[in-house]
Amino acid sequence: MGSRPVTGFGDLFLADVRAYREAALAGSGITPLFPLRGRRTDELAREMIAAGVRAVITCVDPAQLAPRYAGATSTPTSWTSSRQA
Repeated sequence: MGSRPVTGFGDLFLADVRAYREAALAGSGITPLFPLRGRRTDELAREMIAAGVRAVITCVDPAQLAPRYAGATSTPTSWTSSRQA
């Protein structure tokens, strides 16, 4: 008995991106998985950093985080000290 190929994606919220990925893989025999779908971003980030994953901030919402943090390496303290007042 063979196993079926699976591809995992880290999309959290974008329904249109998920729909695109599912359509692109339809009929290919590859099952798309979205294990992070719907997770709270702040909790996921803290969990990943605590586990030793190196996180680089690639995009920011300037209403939520100062633009100077784009490109920065994230640490547990940066999540609590970098929010704009």
